[in-house]
Amino acid sequence: MAEKVTKLQFIVHRDRIAVMNYLTDPDRFVSVHPLIYQMTALPGGDYLVREKVSLGLFPYRFSYTASISAFPDEIHISASVMGLTHINMLFRFETASGSTQVTEKLKIESVLPITNFMASFFEKQHRQLFDNIEKALT
Repeated sequence: MAEKVTKLQFIVHRDRIAVMNYLTDPDRFVSVHPLIYQMTALPGGDYLVREKVSLGLFPYRFSYTASISAFPDEIHISASVMGLTHINMLFRFETASGSTQVTEKLKIESVLPITNFMASFFEKQHRQLFDNIEKALT
């Protein structure tokens, strides 16, 4: 199984608690995420996540399970996609000059040779996600 660990950083010019609320509330999360269009609560606290990715001219829709664990200064999101790829995201939040600094540790494990591609893809999507959160809090 191939593994890729990446550290990403984002600055959101908004309050830390408000930013964190967008990552822990499924309705808010869906409203700002560039690809996820639905999250449904499952028994045990997990979620069924529905996502749409454009592959050239064709949209590809798929679903997977994810869990979200929130703590005072960090959020952990874990997902398993088709049993082939496991994604762990640890977001840490710090207040800096009235803004929120988000440090993300992204770990992707897959039996497929896609970890480098996925890490780059996540960086672009999460940059858009945090830009969308900032705009939503305006």
